[in-house]
Amino acid sequence: MKSGGDHTERVRLLIDTDVALGIEHGGRPRNIDEAVEFLAESLREAPAHLAAIGPLTNIGLLAFYHPELLNRVQSLIMVAGRSEDSPFYIGERGPIQDFNFENDVRAARLVLESEVAKILIGFELTSQVAVTESDLHTIHRVGTDTAEYFYRSSLAWCRWWTREFPADAGFHPWDSAAIAWIRHPEYFHHQQRGWRIRELDKENHWLECDPEYPGGTVTYCTGLADGASATFVRDLVAAVY
Repeated sequence: MKSGGDHTERVRLLIDTDVALGIEHGGRPRNIDEAVEFLAESLREAPAHLAAIGPLTNIGLLAFYHPELLNRVQSLIMVAGRSEDSPFYIGERGPIQDFNFENDVRAARLVLESEVAKILIGFELTSQVAVTESDLHTIHRVGTDTAEYFYRSSLAWCRWWTREFPADAGFHPWDSAAIAWIRHPEYFHHQQRGWRIRELDKENHWLECDPEYPGGTVTYCTGLADGASATFVRDLVAAVY
């Protein structure tokens, strides 16, 4: 993960857990950082599921420097990927990036080529659900300083999002879906798919997934089970105490 100093300390106080600084831009094989060593040490202590909610730089560096630890990764949930030939649009705006993948294609390839069990939760799924201002009131009613911080931050984001994308009732909880998979995989429709990195041109690549692709497979999430969308949002806002 990447975070500035003051914000890192604020997050550390709010969630009462360790926060490690990651590489700011796409990493090179000669670079290693606090976050990679933190991941390595954590995996030495115990196997773990990893939720990658940003570009895959630190996970790619973990695979490069510590391949012997990858068998300790029980699963890797990636907020990335798309179905074959599927551009992303929000209302009429787009096509938009598959941000986490496109900002470090090299790291993503390293991870995808590993034997780690990979779950892909991307735009196709999370664009189907929105967190609205009304949903956020649950956080506000908790009444603690931590809840108030998350409420104000989320409300500002929600209002910005709906101004920019008026077709949406609220913002899409992309990163939260990765955490939801770890706790409640039954919320999701998914299937086994192959993957490929498609080069559109020298600067642009897509991570595409399809059941007919040969080679290694990923678990690709396509939607939410009946009633799971509302339950997912309730879980999300109720998690702030």
